[in-house]
Amino acid sequence: MFLNYIDPDNRGFVSFQDFHKKLRGGVTQQDEMGRSTVTSYMVPSREIQLHQSSNLEYVKRKTEQLRSSFQPPSASDGKQQAIHIKLDLTFVK
Repeated sequence: MFLNYIDPDNRGFVSFQDFHKKLRGGVTQQDEMGRSTVTSYMVPSREIQLHQSSNLEYVKRKTEQLRSSFQPPSASDGKQQAIHIKLDLTFVK
């Protein structure tokens, strides 16, 4: 993958200029045009707001699924059943 990035034509070699264009300072945070590819979550931005609002329904649905998994089963007559849990707190030496 790295070799495909450095030498996309599979020539087997690259000139220093081509190498320098591909591997430069900030290569993990900027594209070849110098535009930032990393969005900081520490600074408010429109991109982050749109991303989080697009996931809002998914998060709500998953939260409700998680909450309902901890709810006790209800009786068929509409009354909630009591759950009795017996804890054995004896210690073995």
